[in-house]
Amino acid sequence: MVVVGVVLTFVGAVLFILSLAFTIHANPDRRVPYWSSPTPVPKHSAWTRVIAVLLIIPSGALVGWENMNWLFPFYGVVIFLGIMIITTHNSRVKSRS
Repeated sequence: MVVVGVVLTFVGAVLFILSLAFTIHANPDRRVPYWSSPTPVPKHSAWTRVIAVLLIIPSGALVGWENMNWLFPFYGVVIFLGIMIITTHNSRVKSRS
């Protein structure tokens, strides 16, 4: 079950970053907010994000407490990457205007 949990974790992380890429692509000239949804929200972005969360949450239970020493730092890296992608996009939008 640990292998299934690891696979679900990585697939969920990839889907989360992919949903963020859909959002950035749909808003090339607008700033993307950090804690809310931008306007417009791409249809595929919302579903991809939902599927990512549904994969990531159970993966923690499948991995087990013995292997949590890499799981929480991995989640932190994924969140950090998401914040950096939004920050880079927003700085590009700001520099264009």
